[in-house]
Amino acid sequence: TMALKAALAVLPGLAIIGIFWAIGRLIVEEEDEFIRMLIVRQTLIATGFALGLATLWGFLEVSDIVPHIDAYWFAVSFFFGQFIGAISNKLTYGAWGAM
Repeated sequence: TMALKAALAVLPGLAIIGIFWAIGRLIVEEEDEFIRMLIVRQTLIATGFALGLATLWGFLEVSDIVPHIDAYWFAVSFFFGQFIGAISNKLTYGAWGAM
């Protein structure tokens, strides 16, 4: 039925939300200020990458230049942005951080 379908559809989204929550807890609970700075920087880079991509794609989609994609791909782009942020940290500060 519709309620069961909705509940099953929400489960993977809740898991991803749990990952975002865990990243926030890591930032709050990290005691080493340098590592915390690396994690915050990495997360800001990932957020900027994902939101920038979502914004650009949205404008291109509205203009009928690119096809519609499912919104969960922007969470995937955030995790790819975490990788970009880790590389940026390594190149800039010589350390990957804790993630």
